[in-house]
Amino acid sequence: MIELDLDRMFSPYVLTGAQATSYGHLAEAAKQFAAAVVERTPPCEDQGVALRKIREALMTAQAALALDGRQHRRREAPTLEELEAILNSNEPVPIEIHPNGEVRVKDTG
Repeated sequence: MIELDLDRMFSPYVLTGAQATSYGHLAEAAKQFAAAVVERTPPCEDQGVALRKIREALMTAQAALALDGRQHRRREAPTLEELEAILNSNEPVPIEIHPNGEVRVKDTG
C-alpha cells in the first residue's frame, strides 16, 4: 500500500546539480513545444488551455525531480516466506489484492 508523504510533497522544491540541469532541459523542451502550439494554432481558449497544461506538465516534472520519485512512502513488500506462512496458516488471514496485483495482509488496526 502507498502512503503519501505530505510533508515532503508540500515543501518548497530546491533543485541542485543534475536535477537543475535536467529541469533546464525540460524547461527548454516545454518552451519549444509551447512556441509550436502558439505558432500552429489559432489564438483561442483551447490554445490557452494547451499552454497551461504544458506549464503544469513542466511544474509536475520539476516536482518529480525535486522529490526524486519519493513523494510516497512504500511499505516493504512481504517476503516469500511471509506469504507462504499466510498460505500455510490454519487461521483466517484477511488480505487485500491491489489493482497492481499486490497481495497484502489487510491492515485491521
